[in-house]
Amino acid sequence: MPAQESNFSDRESEESSDEDDHPLLSIPALRISTRLPSPSNLTTPTSPLSPTSTVPTDYSSDRDDLEPPPPLVLVAGFLAPSWKANWGPLEELQELAIREEASKGRWLGRRKFLYVTPGMCSSVHDRACEIFAQLKGGIVDYGEVHSREVGHERYGRTYEVSHHPGLYPQWSATHPLHFLGHSLGGPTIYKLQEFLATGFFAPAGHPDTSVDWIRSLTGLSAPFRGTTACYLLGLRPYPHPPGAVYPLSFGGVAYRTLHLYEYFVPESVRRAVYDLQLDHWNFPTHGLWKCLWRSPWAEGLDTAPYDLCVGARWRDWERMTGSESWEKGEWRGVGQRTWYRSFATSLAIPSLLLPPFPAPTSLPKSALSLAISLPLYLLSLLVSRHRFVPGTSAVPPAELAAARTPFSIDPHFWHDNDGLCCVVGQYHPGACRRCGGWDSRAPFLGEDGLGNDTEGGDNSLPCLHRRSLGSRYARYGDKGPDRAEDESKSENEQTENPGVWYVTELAGATHLDLGLWHGSGMQKAFWADVIKWLGKVDGWAERAE
Repeated sequence: MPAQESNFSDRESEESSDEDDHPLLSIPALRISTRLPSPSNLTTPTSPLSPTSTVPTDYSSDRDDLEPPPPLVLVAGFLAPSWKANWGPLEELQELAIREEASKGRWLGRRKFLYVTPGMCSSVHDRACEIFAQLKGGIVDYGEVHSREVGHERYGRTYEVSHHPGLYPQWSATHPLHFLGHSLGGPTIYKLQEFLATGFFAPAGHPDTSVDWIRSLTGLSAPFRGTTACYLLGLRPYPHPPGAVYPLSFGGVAYRTLHLYEYFVPESVRRAVYDLQLDHWNFPTHGLWKCLWRSPWAEGLDTAPYDLCVGARWRDWERMTGSESWEKGEWRGVGQRTWYRSFATSLAIPSLLLPPFPAPTSLPKSALSLAISLPLYLLSLLVSRHRFVPGTSAVPPAELAAARTPFSIDPHFWHDNDGLCCVVGQYHPGACRRCGGWDSRAPFLGEDGLGNDTEGGDNSLPCLHRRSLGSRYARYGDKGPDRAEDESKSENEQTENPGVWYVTELAGATHLDLGLWHGSGMQKAFWADVIKWLGKVDGWAERAE
């Protein structure tokens, strides 16, 4: 995010342990209560898609002549239920942002927040299909070919809200939506945009979808290129078959526990408490013993843990760039009317004297926060030291030899992580000569060090990078303490372009710091920025029409 858009004044060198003294909180509007909404206001997962999945908002304002802005769709990650409380008091933060903008003579519309509920451990393919059905309404269609290849049923649940089809049935190119995804939610949204661009949903009765249905895509700690943590948690690399899991590993024990949960807990209880949404696998037909011995779901290629690994994300990119839609130019990895942002979190604090080491920017302030963060600090050390032993790899050599996309996991580039996801894997989808990733060559970030080289070769996506140096909340394009010139620029000046990935690295942040609300100053500042940025994107899009 360019510095001229910032309403905050953070300095990269400031790392005070007291959040209340941080410059980000100098604005009175950001000093809000850190308490979660009262239990009466929490979303209860009583059904896969209930009226409480949307947050009703009053769009009355001084600009009644304008239509409500496009809603923001929030997509949770792996094993994370899409409960309103997990994301935080977004309506309250929006009201504060509206009042702050009004005090400066600027109008910011109230938008809806839509909480979709895809399968918590399903593949990005299946999750994208479920989100589409939840928004447009109707039955989930996973696709005939895909369902036959992976071995589950073609159709899933049917979604309605109070007898009305879908959360946003008018969704189209003229009524686009903003999307924000945490962790696995990022690749899920990206897969959904690919399906919209390539006409995947035409057999389900939606022949006119397009890439322009998504106005913006924001990824939070999202492993667009996968993460090596999957191999630490139990996924077997080559020469084992793709998707294989070590029986006594964390992943092996976890998936067997989920099978027992699905088998013994009544469906009505599962839907009300913790709904994995694996109906389309029809586990009873396989038998409990077979699922516990070697699950056709958990040890296959159509599950979240596999889709989170670097090998799976590379294969998906390789398939996409060799597809007919890519060759015809129907889908080239980005939408030319879609704004993209990625926030890559890292526990590695850069230092001039020492190698990067895992460290938070502030100490946890509660026992719950400590209990959540401590395992990520420990896991971060293991992820940073992961190496493939000789004779093993994420991609078989024969498959790599016939591929168009280079692939190499250089430990030097994949060292930094947020406790679960490697930083370089969070940048954006695909191979990239400028910022490393699967390319074994050193990243090229341009003469200014910000990656301002948008002329990508080898199917690279246009990207612009911002690397923070330990600040709690570093914004793209922040040029330091002297920002008077930037702040004096017109608010209407377009400073970000569609079709380009704007990447911001946040040092000292865990994988859950942006995706699980705990009321920190960084979270308040972050969501205030997101809400204001969405308003600016709407303005830029309207002027471009």
